[in-house]
Amino acid sequence: MHSPDLAGASAPQDGKFDTLREFKLHLSRAVETAQYELLCLDPDFAFWGLESAQMAQLLRAFFLRRPDARIKLALHETHYLQRCPHFLRTVQAFPLACETRQTPRKLRELRDSFCIADQRHIVRRYHADHMRGEAVFSTPEACFTPLERWRQLWDACHPCLPVFSSGI
Repeated sequence: MHSPDLAGASAPQDGKFDTLREFKLHLSRAVETAQYELLCLDPDFAFWGLESAQMAQLLRAFFLRRPDARIKLALHETHYLQRCPHFLRTVQAFPLACETRQTPRKLRELRDSFCIADQRHIVRRYHADHMRGEAVFSTPEACFTPLERWRQLWDACHPCLPVFSSGI
């Protein structure tokens, strides 16, 4: 299910990465591995490949694994996601499975970027403007601090992108 430019690449392992290609490989693995929950934070998700048909397939498979599977996206700006037809169609097909919230203005200087899957796996870029980061799978303790940060931020955010629940 990987995009053609990633076909034939070996499965990503735990560790550091510093390219967009490696980031997307780790992110794909996190989505493929997730069973019930994806908690995501990024200023706008522009580097996440959400516009691709391949990621839409991975998300659709994630939503179909369990009826209670959920993805929660916290972001600063919504413009990019509003221009991702594959992503929008996928979450519209599963309207209760996706929740998107926007950070309040006072928190938009935060540059975190990470995906926590099932509170056991994390793919994290150290700064949203750079590709350097790390991926850790099957290690819940690696998720503790980012998970707490995500929960605090999520509580401060407000719902956005009502198209997800009302349809186009």
